[in-house]
Amino acid sequence: TGSLMVIELNLREFNWVQVVSNTGNMVTFAIFFGAAMLWRKDRVAHLRMILFASLALMTPALARLFQPFGTEALAMPAWLGLMAIIAVLDFKQFGRVTKATWFGLAVSILSAVALVVTLLVVSPEPPRADSADASTSYYRLAAVDLGSRNAAASSLNR
Repeated sequence: TGSLMVIELNLREFNWVQVVSNTGNMVTFAIFFGAAMLWRKDRVAHLRMILFASLALMTPALARLFQPFGTEALAMPAWLGLMAIIAVLDFKQFGRVTKATWFGLAVSILSAVALVVTLLVVSPEPPRADSADASTSYYRLAAVDLGSRNAAASSLNR
């Protein structure tokens, strides 16, 4: 539903970054939830997968936490940090990191890498500065992502 809400809210200015990100979050959630169902007889693995599934949907909330600081890019390292805390807890509880946690960390890291690669490969070309599209949402999106709202606004006003 997150992707559908983003599409509906951004019909005038389509924000493809949010759609790609939310779709990736849903796929990651589905992987973890499916693994939790497969491992439901193994209590520790099942609980770890449910925890990873819950955390898979946290990146939008983390991004909103970092908005006042001018960048949402810190959400990904914070998200991966939360995932790493599970490994630390495993080590404290069992003296080792469980196979389920290694699986969860691997899927989380692959998900983060896939998101970054997708955003880099599929990103739209910025409009030329002399074109009529120079004030489109691309620059507003870049300003939010790079944390330089004032610099982008001043460059549009020149």
